[in-house]
Amino acid sequence: MKSEESINYWQKELQISDITIQKYVGLTSKNLDLLKDYPRIGQDVTNLYKFSQTIYRIDEKKK
Repeated sequence: MKSEESINYWQKELQISDITIQKYVGLTSKNLDLLKDYPRIGQDVTNLYKFSQTIYRIDEKKK
């Protein structure tokens, strides 16, 4: 699913407000930028999900 399709789904089907979507997208973008500069601030979930490449997860609720 493309970004636009996801946002349309959130708006129409889930009735999520534009403000809430903007906050979520903004936080996600910020966290992705942080992971590029500081990859170890997230939790390493590589083995948990059996990835071959190192993958980190940030819990946005803890921010």
